[in-house]
Amino acid sequence: MINSVAKLPNVKVAAGQLLNMRFSPGVLAGDENLDKFVSFLNTLVIKGIYHCQFNVFNTKTLLDAKAHPENYADLIVRVVGYCAQYISLMPEAQDAIIARTTNGW
Repeated sequence: MINSVAKLPNVKVAAGQLLNMRFSPGVLAGDENLDKFVSFLNTLVIKGIYHCQFNVFNTKTLLDAKAHPENYADLIVRVVGYCAQYISLMPEAQDAIIARTTNGW
């Protein structure tokens, strides 16, 4: 994925290309996984990809928040360049966040 995005003419786009990613919480658990994530971030910089945003949720949480918004008033997600209260988003925006690829190592 990184190599594909790096091939885009990022320097020709104001503020660069936006790369949205969603990670499951387990991917960032423990020192070894955090070290891998830091390496991933360093690779983004080396490849010239500097406009990235991440959500760290599993699909089950997002689906449950959609079905039971009263239980998730404090769930904040990254959308396209801004943060929003998940339950305040239109269903189409919620679905787009759910559909983002969940990345694992």
